Amino acid sequence: METAKYHRMVYTRICENLQKWDNSDFVREDELYSFLHTLKGTAGSIGLHELTSIAREKLELLNEDSNKQWTQSEWKKFLAPFIESVHFYKENDSMTQHMEHPTTIIKNPAKQDFILIIDD
Repeated sequence: METAKYHRMVYTRICENLQKWDNSDFVREDELYSFLHTLKGTAGSIGLHELTSIAREKLELLNEDSNKQWTQSEWKKFLAPFIESVHFYKENDSMTQHMEHPTTIIKNPAKQDFILIIDD
């Protein structure tokens, strides 16, 4: 699916930013604002609506002109939903890469038990 490529690119970009900031003593608030503003637009345009929603909520708490310095523990706590999202995506993305040939894992899918979860 074409959107999977774009989803991977967004998560890669999030991960790159987090790693860059992890190697810094602090992150300026205007950098956080810029990151979240870009993420909100990009994620929304490719169907990652939950990321868009979280980014929108976080943006309301920031000032785009502020030079306040956020410590590592402060920004990690603030961006925890994105950090968790990256970890979740990486786990699931690596699982889908290993399932290129699902017939080798599920020999007879008609006899497999499964659980269907439906949630609003």
